[in-house]
Amino acid sequence: MAAARGRYGDGAVYQTEDGAWRGSVDLGRDPITGRRIRKYVRGKSKGEVNRKISALRDKHRAGEITIQNRRGLTLAEWLDQWLAGPAKLRLGEDMQKRYAQICRDHVKPTLGSWPLDRLTPEAIDRLYADLAAKGQSPRSVVFVHRVLGRAMKVANQRGYVSRNVTRLVELETPRGRSGVALKATEARAVLATAAQHRDYARWVVALGLGARQSEALGMRWTELDLDDGLWRVGGQLRRRPWQHGCPADEPCGAAAQRCPERRDGGLYLKSTAKTEAGNRLVPLAPFVVDALRARRVQQDAERAHAADLWHERPVSGLVFTTPFGSPVDHRNDHRRRKLLLVEAGVRQVRLHDARHTTITLLAQAGVPRDIVALIVGHDDPAFTERVYTHIDTETARQASAALQSVFIRG
Repeated sequence: MAAARGRYGDGAVYQTEDGAWRGSVDLGRDPITGRRIRKYVRGKSKGEVNRKISALRDKHRAGEITIQNRRGLTLAEWLDQWLAGPAKLRLGEDMQKRYAQICRDHVKPTLGSWPLDRLTPEAIDRLYADLAAKGQSPRSVVFVHRVLGRAMKVANQRGYVSRNVTRLVELETPRGRSGVALKATEARAVLATAAQHRDYARWVVALGLGARQSEALGMRWTELDLDDGLWRVGGQLRRRPWQHGCPADEPCGAAAQRCPERRDGGLYLKSTAKTEAGNRLVPLAPFVVDALRARRVQQDAERAHAADLWHERPVSGLVFTTPFGSPVDHRNDHRRRKLLLVEAGVRQVRLHDARHTTITLLAQAGVPRDIVALIVGHDDPAFTERVYTHIDTETARQASAALQSVFIRG
């Protein structure tokens, strides 16, 4: 039977040999292959087919029908494309590795073979339930949800799926792990004990400024203005995993970090901070300035004593170094902190809890919330633009006076 003409792009509406009617709707071109995509419908009458075509056309215009090719892109294939493209452009090196690990270890084994446009909220619910049953913490499950949600958001924006199904899955956000703050007397005991050792300034920066470990170990002299009492935070000392450098056809058989030809690993300075608020200008209390001045004199003496053995590799200009100029390893820094707490006779708390101690003591001293955030680098949209992009002398004076009274005069 001759086909009945419809509007251009709708395709022909025709009757098949079995008496049924058939038609199609043009959905545009596949974004990957460039091939034109059509969706076909069947009905008992020409009018029924036309009504279905009209409904499909309306859904397509409303964005409820995707233009994904008929082969069916799987979730695993899309995650690989997303990680290699959009995610790589938006994420830092460390987060790229973290996202790839999440996709590889948690999402792909369970949902990787699912067609992208057929993924259901129920399937995602089962994934999260399985992860919880295997011992993953609620916070880890939420992170998996965040990664999958971002991948599906881009898939939706590009027309691969009609909706982001992760938005139909609700997870209760776990409460953050509460930090254990040292009391003012304990904090002063730690500093008094540290004053007897060469790394005194390191712990003044930790407790007096609430600096993250990577921020403190990555502090450089060029970032400090000790005359005005300011520190422009930005760099972080990080560690990149080693990679094998031996030929693939002649592997050394050792772990990557022990490979004789290992490459692309070790300590390095990351130029951007964890958050935008991490790139901040921090006022230094007088006791912090004094400790850093003493540290500079100490480092000059160590450089002179080490002579030819002094080497500032792979990062130069650091405030905190070994007696021979190299960066301080994070693990050694962590062990030193534990020994210091024992020697000071105070409770064992996490290294990161130095930040919580600083925040708590400053709050108890009545320091305004925005100044506390400025000092420790909390990212709060309510005052980010107003505070970390500008700091005047009076703000610095207020914060410095509060820090001085808490940690020295307390």
